[in-house]
Amino acid sequence: ACSDVSPGPAPDSALTAADASAMAGILVAQSFAGGNEGTASQWAANPLLAAAVVDVENQLELTLPCPLGGSVHSNRTLSGTMDPETGALDMQFGLVQTHQACVVQPPDSELHFTLDGAPNLTGAYSLSLDGVGGYEAGGTLAGAISWTEGDRAGTCQVSLEFSGVGQAQGAFSLTLTGQVCATTISHEVSVTP
Repeated sequence: ACSDVSPGPAPDSALTAADASAMAGILVAQSFAGGNEGTASQWAANPLLAAAVVDVENQLELTLPCPLGGSVHSNRTLSGTMDPETGALDMQFGLVQTHQACVVQPPDSELHFTLDGAPNLTGAYSLSLDGVGGYEAGGTLAGAISWTEGDRAGTCQVSLEFSGVGQAQGAFSLTLTGQVCATTISHEVSVTP
């Protein structure tokens, strides 16, 4: 029996473990980009803050472009302290991100994901800098995202935890665990120059 009905996009299971892992890396990177955008500008703009530890608390709504089209809309809350003289800081970020036809390509890949919020991703993370190049970061990212890649499409639940330590000009390590699209993610990355 023949049919003119198209089978439609492949189900979520068409997203391989490698694809899900690549998507996880992109989502965490976008979370950091949305959280850090404009963070330092408020201190640079006010020279009266340059000689004392500053308590920071603000809320920001912004839209960042995606590398190959579309955007990520972010509502960010930020609190913590910064010592502009030493460069030490201790920040906590809250973030709600909604992808809007955001087209991205994972590094060293031919894939092109188009991402849309389903409805969004919610993140919370902390970032501490010691003022001499060392840092610690950690947090979570959860929610759902719709994706297309070629003739494949689906909606994924996201539940990730990440933590990292390193030096601005030296060794770096990152742990990323959780699930994306029902695929268990567990990565440990260490880089020593």
